[in-house]
Amino acid sequence: MEVKRSGQRDYSNRIWELDALRGFLILLVVFDHLAWDLGWSGIDFQSKTGQWLARVSDLYLGGVLRTATHTAFVVLFVAISGVCCCLSRNNLRRGLRMGLFAVTLTVVTVVADSIMPGDIAIYFGIIHCIAVCQILYGLLERIRCPKTVLFVLAVAALVVGAYYQEAPLGMDVTWQYPFVSNWLGHKESGDFWPLLPFLGWFLVGALLGKVIYKEGKSVVNVPYEPGLRWLQFAGRHSLAFYFGGQIVGFGLIFVLVTWCGF
Repeated sequence: MEVKRSGQRDYSNRIWELDALRGFLILLVVFDHLAWDLGWSGIDFQSKTGQWLARVSDLYLGGVLRTATHTAFVVLFVAISGVCCCLSRNNLRRGLRMGLFAVTLTVVTVVADSIMPGDIAIYFGIIHCIAVCQILYGLLERIRCPKTVLFVLAVAALVVGAYYQEAPLGMDVTWQYPFVSNWLGHKESGDFWPLLPFLGWFLVGALLGKVIYKEGKSVVNVPYEPGLRWLQFAGRHSLAFYFGGQIVGFGLIFVLVTWCGF
């Protein structure tokens, strides 16, 4: 999807609206993680600004807006990842690469949790979930899986995932992790997004992508597209923003309110 010219990357052949939408969603993820750091991490800020930020973050995390939209935004993020996969040449390689990032995230958060216990270890978060989805989709591509089979798999994943979301917690769940969201131990994790139903949403995105972007070109032609290049940049580098945004954002706030006294 990217072509090098004269030592520089050429993004003119990318589908700008997918980059922009993914950028918007990854910035929401960074904001949400930053709010968790400020509101629920247990850090006691001494400055008035720090205490105000902590209160605002706590209100957001426990508020109606986040409760109503959080899962929907995650679903959209996963579906967009599926759309992007239908435009990629090697999803198996992309999935394995993301899997390495996911393993790194697990190692870092497990070490951090051992130093500062607080249920922050991430064993199967959104990065893990998308990585597995990409790997599975890449394997399905290798065997030239028909669209009808992909559709059946998507529906099955959504139905099974929905069932276990509503299943009673007393049922046998020893086999479930990381497949469904009713695993009793997942509440001890800093982040958990089960393979079911999200594999279904990923496949829905891939199927929609095959229809909407069958020509491999943008379908949105608007005059304000150049003004959204900052979102496109975030979308192209979503992994970097996912891993670095929270660290940079919280680090900057921590320095300003703790060391500089704001």
